[in-house]
Amino acid sequence: MPREKELYRPNLEFLLELFPNKVFLTVADVEKMGISRKCIMADKTFPKKKCGKFYQIPITGLASWMS
Repeated sequence: MPREKELYRPNLEFLLELFPNKVFLTVADVEKMGISRKCIMADKTFPKKKCGKFYQIPITGLASWMS
């Protein structure tokens, strides 16, 4: 079983505190954290999923990416 990245848990706790009761974030939510839309779209490792014409960012994937 792979180990969690060192900062995964603190990042996840931070995100859950910042966005309570959310499992997925919008691009606008992530932009509020200071991550630009350009970065979100250009970075192939950024955890985004396209749903129709919108993107959803799983909070657990974002915590891992931030680590």
